[in-house]
Amino acid sequence: MKNYILALAGVGLFSFVLVDQAEAVTRTQKTFGNWRVDCSDQSGANRCSLRYALLNSKTKRVAFSWTIIPKSKPEGPSKAIIRTPMGVALVDGVSIVFPAQKPIQLSYLTCLQRAGCIAEFDYADAWNKSLEAYPTMTISYNRLKGAPIKHEVSLKNFSEAYKYYQTQNKSK
Repeated sequence: MKNYILALAGVGLFSFVLVDQAEAVTRTQKTFGNWRVDCSDQSGANRCSLRYALLNSKTKRVAFSWTIIPKSKPEGPSKAIIRTPMGVALVDGVSIVFPAQKPIQLSYLTCLQRAGCIAEFDYADAWNKSLEAYPTMTISYNRLKGAPIKHEVSLKNFSEAYKYYQTQNKSK
């Protein structure tokens, strides 16, 4: 159940903690190019996510997203969540390619009717080094029918956004 809650938080359905209506919650957002940091300050604890999202030009809904969320346990790793639309070939998973590097293959965790299909993985320092070192990464996955889908993700402002994300998660 925790994985589903984390996945939903990562895809933009933020419900970090249920709060009494009398308790004030402060939400902040800061944008760095195509990357956005969303934070919720509840009871003096700041919880943030770092997200890159592509919108469907017709429906204006999120068609693809990459989200980093904080550790669920103090000793555990942060998580990265990739969300793709429904109707993808689950067995093929998601492929991530940095320029001149071998593809990294990820498996889907689940598909949820309103959220799409989700791949989740531990966000370790090696991921951060790659995202900071390269100008782009290409995400690809297969549809059940039709041509594969590819997204070229700009990493231009990622480093600045990630530093802000880390600072905000550590504050308070």
